[in-house]
Amino acid sequence: MKPGGGRSSFKPRIHSGLLVFGAATSLSLFALLVLRVLAGRRQFSLSSLGAVSQLQGLKAVPYEVGLAALVFALALVVLLRGPIRPRAPLAGAAVLSLLSGALSAVISPHGHFVLITLSAAWAGVLLLALPWRAEGPEAKRGPGHDRRTALGLYLLATAVGCFFAMHRHWSFGSGSWDMGCMVHNFYRASRFADTLSSVLGGADFLGDHFMVGIYLYAPIFWLDSSAYTVILVQTANVAAAAPLIYLIARHRGASWGFSVALGLAAGFAFAVQAAVFFDAHEITVGIGFLALGLYYLERGQLGRASLSLAVFALFKESAGGYVVGLGLLLLFRALREDRGAHLRYGLAWVLGGFTWFVLVNRVFMPAFAARGISVGGHETFADFGPTVFSALIGMISNPLKTVVALFVPAAKVESWLVTLAGFGFLPLLAPEILIAALPLLAERFLSSKATMWEMGYHYAASLSLYAAWATALAAPRIEAAVRALSERVGLDGRIAVRVALPAFVLSGMLLVNQAGYKHPSVYHSLGQSYFIVGQKRVDYAAGVAWLEAQGRGANIAAQNRLLPHLADRLNIHPLERFEQADYVLLALGDDAWPNDAGYPLRLERQLTASGAWRTVFEQGNVRVLARSK
Repeated sequence: MKPGGGRSSFKPRIHSGLLVFGAATSLSLFALLVLRVLAGRRQFSLSSLGAVSQLQGLKAVPYEVGLAALVFALALVVLLRGPIRPRAPLAGAAVLSLLSGALSAVISPHGHFVLITLSAAWAGVLLLALPWRAEGPEAKRGPGHDRRTALGLYLLATAVGCFFAMHRHWSFGSGSWDMGCMVHNFYRASRFADTLSSVLGGADFLGDHFMVGIYLYAPIFWLDSSAYTVILVQTANVAAAAPLIYLIARHRGASWGFSVALGLAAGFAFAVQAAVFFDAHEITVGIGFLALGLYYLERGQLGRASLSLAVFALFKESAGGYVVGLGLLLLFRALREDRGAHLRYGLAWVLGGFTWFVLVNRVFMPAFAARGISVGGHETFADFGPTVFSALIGMISNPLKTVVALFVPAAKVESWLVTLAGFGFLPLLAPEILIAALPLLAERFLSSKATMWEMGYHYAASLSLYAAWATALAAPRIEAAVRALSERVGLDGRIAVRVALPAFVLSGMLLVNQAGYKHPSVYHSLGQSYFIVGQKRVDYAAGVAWLEAQGRGANIAAQNRLLPHLADRLNIHPLERFEQADYVLLALGDDAWPNDAGYPLRLERQLTASGAWRTVFEQGNVRVLARSK
């Protein structure tokens, strides 16, 4: 008999079989629970998600069976490959995952985030069952390879973002207030006209939001001034997170695969998709300079970082506060690492950022705002003080209230969780970034404006960028920990780093985007309920084309969804200011925000009955009325 033969040779394989069977069974149950809970979020309110009775009432969905089959198929692969080391606690880990996930789901309204994170972790672990070859040291890749990878990530994120955002605009999904305002502002800035916005009824757009940075894009808008150009500029800025986070991770020593995964997670995070998709905003058309500043900061090129941040500070009145936060981070690093340059630049950023913030908010914006009508202030910190500076004193003097207010009400907690879970909660491993993030956290979560707490619109994009930055900084430590843990349980640590870790990050991002928030991220579907499709879209386009043929000198009042397509002109008005226009563009029965859908028909009847207006274009439900000569 051969050494090691006989009945004893079956023990390792039997042991492995039991481990795999236990792991597959418990993981399958765990996966079913995950899908049931996530499916339930489409049927039940968030507050009832943690109730056991709701979990029991859910019906199975078809793809549960497919996922369970995949789990067992991977388990079979493990059995065919050979015995697993008896000390590998796969079954125990699966059972613990099941119990902790189930417990978190039934005791917390946000327990599904634990389920998502554990599912993403198990997706990475299961991939290790595939027959990977033994890995040697990672092949060295030169700067040229990293630059090409970064360029590929940038082009991918930009192309996908433009596709969805431009399709939304093409489907007449853009709104008058955000997209219409920004297109109009860009046009007036590129023509060096005064800064009074007719979309805002005569308010000065630099007094509303200090977006003087848009003048830098004037040459681009000389070539084309449409909303599609605004979308391209915005998407190119927001998409910069993907390549720059990848390069930061590589600079810190992270592996190529993990760095690519971080770049993709940064470029397709929930907040990034929302910012790209929903119209256009002053901070997002300049956020690429913030990302570039972070990249230069991490490379120690503080002069270039200063220039990038100075440009970024031109795009919103609160951007000076971001520079202050980054200066505080430099001061922290200077004290920790005894770096003279960090100390000098840190002091300069804190003083410069604060000075700029004061000048913008107390000198420049009031001066511009006085030139036109008032559209209301943006110093929305009523819980701490009537103005931003008194609120700052209130935050500092009452730190306990300030900290609690970052997480109350529950909408803020959900935004925190969506942001962090999108990166597998790995940003928590680089807590120093919280120092830099203090101003943007205050701007977003201490505001009394409820929309600031949401994951929609553009408000969450900056925090998502910082979360990706924190993960990139922690990447080498994360890889070392995963490698050590894998080797302790009998797995190849190098394969775990190159396969499981990127899979965990990407799976977490995808699961959060699909089911982490109250609705999936916007890249999941080309259709939205408010899109104009079919013949009606043809009618809309025909009405816009008729007015474009009248030239940019035509003075137009247009309905919501239609206005952004004609906003690249000196005079364009919302529908309720029709008296200031020579043409009125209507879509009867459709969205007329901020008025009701019946307003366009009532207005048409009012204008035609007056005898001062006549219908000059009619197709479908679209009407163009012109003043009678």
